[in-house]
Amino acid sequence: MKQVTITQSVGKLGVNLAPDVAAITAALVAVGSSRGGTQWPASSRSELEKAIENFQKHEMQYGYLKIVDGRIDPHGSTLRRINAYLGGDNLTAPPTPGGGVGTLTFLPSRAELPEEVTTSTAKTPIEDSLIRDFLFDWTVVVGHGRIHYFQLTENVVPKWYGVLVPDNTVSFNNVHLFFHPTPGQAGYQTSTYYQLGNWYKIFRYLWQQMGAAFCAAATGRVMIMPLMTDGVSVTCGILPQRWEELFSQMLSMVQADEGAPFGSRVTISSMIVSSFSSGITYSHYFRQRANLGSRLAGVIDFDGLYSTNRNLCVGLLSPGGRVVKAQQMIVKRDMITQLAAQNIFPFSRERMKPPYEKKTPHEIHAAIPHFMMYIAAKRLH
Repeated sequence: MKQVTITQSVGKLGVNLAPDVAAITAALVAVGSSRGGTQWPASSRSELEKAIENFQKHEMQYGYLKIVDGRIDPHGSTLRRINAYLGGDNLTAPPTPGGGVGTLTFLPSRAELPEEVTTSTAKTPIEDSLIRDFLFDWTVVVGHGRIHYFQLTENVVPKWYGVLVPDNTVSFNNVHLFFHPTPGQAGYQTSTYYQLGNWYKIFRYLWQQMGAAFCAAATGRVMIMPLMTDGVSVTCGILPQRWEELFSQMLSMVQADEGAPFGSRVTISSMIVSSFSSGITYSHYFRQRANLGSRLAGVIDFDGLYSTNRNLCVGLLSPGGRVVKAQQMIVKRDMITQLAAQNIFPFSRERMKPPYEKKTPHEIHAAIPHFMMYIAAKRLH
C-alpha cells in the first residue's frame, strides 16, 4: 500500500471526510495488529477512533509518540508513524515468537509490481468456432483491473500473494484461486523465496493478457494468486489449513483500500480453483485438503495434460461436473463438439489459423491460460 495523505483530520473531534476516513481505515489494516494497527477494517466511527488510540499507545511505549488523543492530523506525528510502516519500516519482521501466526500486510509499492492490468486487451477464440470448427477464429476482449500484493511476516509457503480486482467489482465474497506452474522448472531458486528476489515476476499472470481476459469475463469474482514453491507441490504448504482466514483478511483489506469508509469482514461464499500446466498439483492437493465443501463452485485446468502431473488432470473431478479443461491435444474433427459438451477444449497447432499455425507445441502450451481464461471463467460463471 502507498503512503497515506489526508486533507482533513480523522478520528475524535476530526472533520472525518469520507475519503480521509477510508484512507486511514485501510492504512491501519496495512500496518497490521502486531505493530499497533488492526487486523480488520473498522466498522464504525467509534471503532476507528479506538483503533487510532491503540496505534498511538503502541507507538508511545517505544517513545515515537507523546500523546494519545484518537485523532490523526494531515501533518501530524501519528500519520508520520503510520507512513513510516507503509514506507517499509519493519516490514520484514520475523515470525511471531514461539511459532505463532504472523501478520498479513500489503507489500510496499515497487516499480516492478504493476498496480493494475498493464494490457487491457486479450485475444481469445470465438467460442462457436472453438466448439465446431477444426480451424478456429479469434476475437479480442477488453478488461481492466487493479492489483494488490500481500506478504505474511512468517517464513512459510505461501508467503506472497497477489489479488486482482476487476473494474466495477461490487462484492469480494466470490474468489477465483489461480495456481501457477511449479517454478523450479523455470529456474526459480527456493533459497531466494523468503526475500522475494525475482519471484515477483511470476505475478505477471495477473497483469498480462490472462488478467485482462479474467477482468473482461466480468464473473463477479476476484482472483487470488499465491506464490508457491516446488517443495509444497504435494501439500500446498499452509494454504489448505489457513486459506479462509487469510483470504478473508486480505479481501477485507482490499475492500477498505478500494475506498469503503467502514469495511466489514469479508466471508468467502464460493471459490473457483484454476491452474496452469504443472500447477495442477497445487490445485489437486489444495482441493483435497482445504475442506471447501459446497463452496467449491468449479475447477479449471489449463493444460495439465501437457505436464508431468498429467495423471491429476485425467482424473480431475468436481461437484456437479463443473470442470473446464483446455488441453493441448490432437483430436479428430468429429470429436470437437462432443468434447466441448463436456467442457473439454482441444488446442493444437493443427487447429490454428495464421500466424499461430507455426507456433511450437511449447509456445501453444504457454499461451493457453491467456487464450482460454475468458471462455473458461464465463463457463463457470
